[in-house]
Amino acid sequence: MTELLNGRVKAALDFAANITDQNNTHIDWFLSGGVKYGNAGVSEAEKMAYLIGNKSCDVAWNFILDKSATNTAENLIAVSEMGGLDKYSGVYVITSEFHFNRAKMITDLLIENNEFGWILSDVALSDSDYWESLHIKNVRSDVAKAKQRMLHQM
Repeated sequence: MTELLNGRVKAALDFAANITDQNNTHIDWFLSGGVKYGNAGVSEAEKMAYLIGNKSCDVAWNFILDKSATNTAENLIAVSEMGGLDKYSGVYVITSEFHFNRAKMITDLLIENNEFGWILSDVALSDSDYWESLHIKNVRSDVAKAKQRMLHQM
């Protein structure tokens, strides 16, 4: 799913370039994603940090990595467990347009009263909408399974 990951990173970098140019904003990147699809031990979080770091030349950004989450619910559990989100003037979730409705449902189930902004990539695969139409039906059970899995990792 490199194409989707690259699309999300590009959307994030475009947004970051816009806000840092405007007011010298500091960005902490919380990057969440484990090893998927036989990526030789490289997590999605590490891959994103590498891509962002390569494009940021003159900007010193802070990277906080969660390398264990394997799906959206686990990504957001990791964010909620990080704590201290209230110290930020803005928290933004970067995802794909086709994935927004499901990601928002999961976010609302896991993080009460969140006021996250959303940055959406328009990159999609030919079957992205099809798979989302199936996965969105399982949001509640996916969240319950993710909570169980994360508890066992502790």
